[in-house]
This record gives sequence, C-alpha cells and structure tokens, in this order.
Amino acid sequence: TSWFTARYIQEDSCYQFNGLESSLSQSLKAPKRSGGYFNGFDLVLDFGKAMIENLSFSNVVITMFESFGTRDDHIPINGVIQLSTGTTLFAKITEKENKMLPSPYNTHCGTKTFNFLDPILKYSKGLCIIDCIIGHIYKNMACVGEEFRSLINDGYEFCLLKDLPTYYQVLNELYEGDVFENTCYHTCPNECVRKSYTVRKSTYRIGSQSVYEEMKKTIPKFNNRSINEIEKYISDNILKIHVAFFDSTIETEEMQPAVSWNSLIATMGGAIGLGLGFSFITGFEFLFFFFDVIKLAWQRRKQKQVLGM
Repeated sequence: TSWFTARYIQEDSCYQFNGLESSLSQSLKAPKRSGGYFNGFDLVLDFGKAMIENLSFSNVVITMFESFGTRDDHIPINGVIQLSTGTTLFAKITEKENKMLPSPYNTHCGTKTFNFLDPILKYSKGLCIIDCIIGHIYKNMACVGEEFRSLINDGYEFCLLKDLPTYYQVLNELYEGDVFENTCYHTCPNECVRKSYTVRKSTYRIGSQSVYEEMKKTIPKFNNRSINEIEKYISDNILKIHVAFFDSTIETEEMQPAVSWNSLIATMGGAIGLGLGFSFITGFEFLFFFFDVIKLAWQRRKQKQVLGM
C-alpha cells in the first residue's frame, strides 16, 4: 500500500497524500474497507469544500494517481491513472511476479554486486543501473546526489548546494554520452524474479436525480441551490476513488525452456549415435558390395579362360 501516492498542486506547492500510511500533517486519511475481495480504501475529495468542512485543501487541482514500486525497485515502472472530477474511479491492483531464465537463454537473468547501494537491497536491473551511475558520478565529484540517500550505503559524502551545478552537468553528460547505455545498461543483467503491479480501472459518473435531491436536503450549503447547480458542483468539484488490492494473491508467470537440457542432450546423443551407426553400416555394405563385384568378375574371367582352353 505504500506505493500509492496522489499529488496535489496549490499555488505552485506540492502536497503528498498516502491513504494508509499518512504521517504528514497536511495529508488526508482515507477509511479502510473491510477484508475480502474489495479490500482497500475509499477516498472522497471535495475541491469546493461544500460537503467536507474540515478539508485542508482549497482550490486544489489533482493531477495524477500513480502506483509506485517498492524500495527495491526504486524506479516507478507502473502506469499512471488520470483522474477527473464528477466521477468515481475504481482501481483494482494485482501483484505480478515474473520468473525468468539465466544464460544461455535469451532473458540472461542474473545478479551483480552493488558497489555503492545498501547491500540489503534486493537485486534488480534498475538498482544495478543506479549503482553504476552513482559510481561514475562519485568518480568525478567524490559526492552523491541527495536523491539517492535512501538507497546508498553508509560512508559516502553527499553533494552540497554549491556542488549542484557541477553535479547536474556531470549527470547530463552521463545520460547523453555512451556511458549510460554501454557501461551501465548493458552490463546489468535482468533480475530473475521481477515484480510489478497491474492496475485495472473503471470509472462511472457520480450522482443521479435522487442523489441530488437527497444532498439538497442533508447538506446545508446545498439547501438553497437548484438541482442543476448541485449537479454542476458535483461535476466540477467532487472526485471519489476506491482502490482495491489483494494482500495474498500474486499472479506468477514462470518461463520454462521449450526443451530441457536432459532431453536436448539425449536427442543430440541419439542423433549422433544414429548417424555414426548409419555410417558404419553403410561402409560395410559398400565393402561387401565391392567384394562381391570383384569376386563375380574374377569368377567370370576364370570361366572364360577354362572354356578357351
């Protein structure tokens, strides 16, 4: 659940929301659902604050709803869901686990020791690339960017504010040159077990005639508004999100070789044995054939000599 974050922008300020692990004073807490198939949480946002008086944001524009990977992944590899007011978003999350094959198979999965990152981190190609990038930056500057603090091992210096211009210059040169692709990307093998999250979404419109009439009666700020005004307010300001996820269900896809090594070796051995056996037999057959031809020719010649005498 820690990989769900909704971002808000208010007068060029950025706020973070996490529905289940909210620790920021400006964050909203969403109620958890009961366990079962629809286990998750609900969140209702009112940007006009007519329905929710204690909402800590006003005139807010929601931009996106992202699903992030774990700390071991670091790089967000999942999709982005665009939200719009006046609708309810239902997002169903499924964890997927892909198991790949090592060399000599095409996936070439494996591991590589980190030089800079925390050794307790689980290996992934993304983290291996980051470790390689940090190595090249540290070689040029003897410091590491602040954005890697949560991942890096102890004992390394972090770049100060005065170092940032040079730091970003080195970083840009690294990405634009051949180092990133040839040295970092191609030298890091794919992880043999890769996890990701599939987000299936559906949306539907909020409200109906009976709902608007009920809101007009029960919400004080709507008492003097018309049904059309309430409908427009809902369309412009209300956004509902329900996120359902499974704690114990994982979709697993495991690669299997089309032919096992034992079968491949047995097949090759049988083919070689059959080929050698066929060659020997054919050779003996030719020898016997030539022997019979020579013997027959010699017998005929001998018969002619006898008749001639």
